[in-house]
Amino acid sequence: MMSTNTLTSLAILKVHIDQGKDYLDYLRPFILQVLIEHNPNPITDGVVRHYICEQFGLEIPERTVQIVLKRICRKYSLKRDHGRYQITGDLPDPQITAKQSHAERHIAAVLGGLRQFSQGTSKPIYSDKEAIVAICTFLAKFDVACLRAYLRGTAIPSLAKPTQADIVLVSEYVQHVQQNDPERFDSFLILVQGHMLANALMCPDLDKIKNTYQGVTFFFDTPLLVRRLGAEGKAKQDATRELISLLSNLGGEVTAFSHSREELQRVLQGAAKHLERPDSRGAIVLEAKKRGTTRSDLLLLAESIDDKLIEAGIEVKDTPRYGERFQIDEMAFEHVLEDGVSYYNPRAREYDINSVRSIYVIRGNTPAPSVEKARAVFVTSNAAFAKAAWEYGKDHEASKNVSSVIADFSLANMAWLKAPVGAAAIPTTQLLAFSYAALEP
Repeated sequence: MMSTNTLTSLAILKVHIDQGKDYLDYLRPFILQVLIEHNPNPITDGVVRHYICEQFGLEIPERTVQIVLKRICRKYSLKRDHGRYQITGDLPDPQITAKQSHAERHIAAVLGGLRQFSQGTSKPIYSDKEAIVAICTFLAKFDVACLRAYLRGTAIPSLAKPTQADIVLVSEYVQHVQQNDPERFDSFLILVQGHMLANALMCPDLDKIKNTYQGVTFFFDTPLLVRRLGAEGKAKQDATRELISLLSNLGGEVTAFSHSREELQRVLQGAAKHLERPDSRGAIVLEAKKRGTTRSDLLLLAESIDDKLIEAGIEVKDTPRYGERFQIDEMAFEHVLEDGVSYYNPRAREYDINSVRSIYVIRGNTPAPSVEKARAVFVTSNAAFAKAAWEYGKDHEASKNVSSVIADFSLANMAWLKAPVGAAAIPTTQLLAFSYAALEP
């Protein structure tokens, strides 16, 4: 049976979608508040992410911040130039701080009232921490019923039989304030709405639905492996590490084909060979020159990639053998690639074709109605390659719904939306208060 928390989360998300919004609209007030209060210079995805984490305790990926910033640019006085943003006029103030203080006063009153009420019961509560745990235990089961009672003017439902002591205690307290203290009951309803909205924001219980990547293997392409090893700089390394963490936390397996491992070694050896040439370019070479990495450093990295990949949590799996039943028309796919992707090295095209072919072999003829049921996905940093694979796969049973290749940017946001915000460090009362303040029920 789906919990009322889950129903609440889905209901609130549905309301936003029905209003032409989506989940990311929840994050807009937090980002606007950061821009107004801190006025960072320069404004970048990473800087905004840092302030949101510092001020609100919310762990949000930079790529998600990037999407919301772009949306704000289209609507408000924020201009984007080469990945940096500049405030060009007045921005709307969501007033989260003031609303948070207002909500916290009401929540404090409810907690104090529960502590006082409990002293005459068999389960006295002596601290706000115990009080908030008891209330959240109750709300996990009855927040929908409480809000319905308030909106319809009906009585809070009594428990048919005692269950957990916290639930019984809070149930009695809520009925007491509903009947005897309307002002305190209004404060309690603010806490209820804060709990519901915090639940919708955090979605901690959506993993109880079949909404994870368990059973899905994500094969990373060579450029992503390069980034994870840090050969293109710390920022790209952190982004790739974050994606791996998101996928792993959702039960997905992050791997690489053996032919991608082979290509990774060739790429690093090639960069080492051309490093000392004055006209040499490429992301690895430029980063190496910037950091003072030597030719021998790159060659050593190339020879130790197996250990490095294991440390990064990436298993190398043998590339599937060719099988006539599940093979793609490689010539046809190559023509699609030629139309949409520019390759400086023809060998790279061969590796990409082999990767797509391998995904089809693993999937067989099994339809993939969603990423969760796709069995295997190839993850790339090349959006044009992902688009070409999607175009080619529209007529194939195994990929007409879910492409064999997904861009890392898209996958990171899809994964994040399944378990959106990390907030383990946030006191629950603060979470409820600013959720209520920012999301404006």
